[in-house]
Amino acid sequence: GSPATQAGIDNGDIIIAADGFPLTLPSELLRVISGHKVGDKIKLAIVGPTGGTRNVEVTLAEMP
Repeated sequence: GSPATQAGIDNGDIIIAADGFPLTLPSELLRVISGHKVGDKIKLAIVGPTGGTRNVEVTLAEMP
């Protein structure tokens, strides 16, 4: 039921970009997220375990 699961992100997927910014470290994703508020949508580029790349949109939610 997490926002990532709802957006179609699966175990083994790697987030390579957020809102158009390439990511190389997990802290870079946190930096992008911190510039938004709960309810905002961000676009993520994902590489799946088989190597295919796809784009998803995630609605940010409050951490439990």
